[in-house]
This record gives sequence, C-alpha cells and structure tokens, in this order.
Amino acid sequence: MKTSITLDLKAAREFVKSNKVNNGLSDELILDAINSIEKRIEYLKYFYIEFRKMTLEVELAFDRIGVYRDSEGLVLRNKYEATAFAFLSNLHEMIDAYPFIYLGIFSDKNPLLTKIGWDILVIEDGNLKSKIASLKGNHNFKILKKMNNYRKHGALPKIKNQFTFLEINIDFNGCENYKNLTKLMHNLHDKLIPQYFEILRLTFKLQ
Repeated sequence: MKTSITLDLKAAREFVKSNKVNNGLSDELILDAINSIEKRIEYLKYFYIEFRKMTLEVELAFDRIGVYRDSEGLVLRNKYEATAFAFLSNLHEMIDAYPFIYLGIFSDKNPLLTKIGWDILVIEDGNLKSKIASLKGNHNFKILKKMNNYRKHGALPKIKNQFTFLEINIDFNGCENYKNLTKLMHNLHDKLIPQYFEILRLTFKLQ
C-alpha cells in the first residue's frame, strides 16, 4: 500500500535562515519545529498504511467473528484503535504547530513568551490568509480537534466494527456523517493534509 503524504521541506530551512526576524527565539528552535513536521509526516505515513492494512474487509470480518490476534498475540481491535488514535493525534499536533512556526519567523514577539493560537496570527499575504481561513473552517479539521480534545479531556471514543468500516461513537453535535471513522481517516489523508501542505508551501515559498 502507498500513501500520497509527502512534502520536501529542505527549502523551508533555508527560508528560515534568510527571513527570520530577531525576536529572541533561536533559529535552532524553529528549525527543530520544521524537522518535527518532517518526522510527523513519516509517522503519519506509517500509521495510515498500517490502519489500511488492519481494516481490510477480510481483517474486519475475522475481528467480528471473535477475538482476533496476530502472530504475536496482539488483539487486532487494540491495534487498529491505537493506530487510528496515533494518526489523529500526530496530525492534529502537526497542524497546530503552524502558529508557533509562523510567529517564530515573522513576528517580533517570542512565541515562547506569547499565548499561541491561530487567531493571533497577522497574515498580510491575501492568498495565505484565505488558505488558513479555509483550513480553520474545514469540517474535517473541526472533527479532528473535537475528537482529540474528547480523548484528551474525557475518554477514549468507542469504536465499533461494522464489517466493512469502523464506526466511532461520539457526539459530534449532529455531524452524523463523521461517525464513519474509516471514511474520516481517508478524508484527512486525501484532503486535509494536502490543504495543510499548501499552507506550508505558501509560507516558505516552496515549489
């Protein structure tokens, strides 16, 4: 199985070195944040590919028949739940690292000493500003945040094997279309991640 998650950030590091303002934050910390995005991209590739393998219809059928364990004795249900949650956490954290990186490069305020969030960003580039607004309003991104906040501050959402897909039982304020965890995972991979990558390309002037 393959994944389309890929982004070359080599030029972003050079961009930081030549464009960062003097705000008391070291270049090294910003470069570490960019390196962390690259790491998370690799994690997301792994988690997504493994999730797809574990949720093939034949695998889900065995899982519904009984407690299905792999050759090492690990329960399939625990594996696909852990993999899905790891994917969702890493994706949310990768996206939410953007305000820190943007402030660290373009703002005269040290982001380590500032309350960080999307709403405090002052974006002059109209195209970039529009892309960020679109991301913040994206339903998939909103559901991603809701799900991760629920897990972080509440409990692990219950996941039900419906033979051909996984259903997640959590209150999404009427967003019934997002009960399908398998579809949500695919939408995040196919639509939300490319949308975020476009923001990074515009920010760092990547080709």
